[in-house]
Amino acid sequence: MSNNGLIWSGILSVSLVSAVFILLLSANLVTEVWTDGIRYKFPPLVPKLKYIPLNNIVSAEVEKYSPITEFGGWGWRKRLIRKKTAYNVSGNIGLRITKKDGYQILFGTRKQEEMKRAIEKMKQLKTDKYSF
Repeated sequence: MSNNGLIWSGILSVSLVSAVFILLLSANLVTEVWTDGIRYKFPPLVPKLKYIPLNNIVSAEVEKYSPITEFGGWGWRKRLIRKKTAYNVSGNIGLRITKKDGYQILFGTRKQEEMKRAIEKMKQLKTDKYSF
């Protein structure tokens, strides 16, 4: 390969790594706990607000987890065989939702106590037809 080819491949590699790094830095997880369910988005990876209705939630707990061993790191992580998805930016505390179909979704949080209060309020305000 000529020197020009090496220079251009180096520029392309640095540009690609920089773009991925900027994408990861711009990721901002938004998790909203409402009395009727959980809403979340993780732009730019999940740009539109998604919704998990309360009647589809079997359990919701704020807990410590291992991002490396359980999901292979931070970011948007899917484990199809284990039926798990994680949305996390940093840390090792998260809200773990288990849905009726057995699928688990984990949302990382830096606001552990606030998240615990919101989940408890959601559980208290649920109607009798839903159970955790």
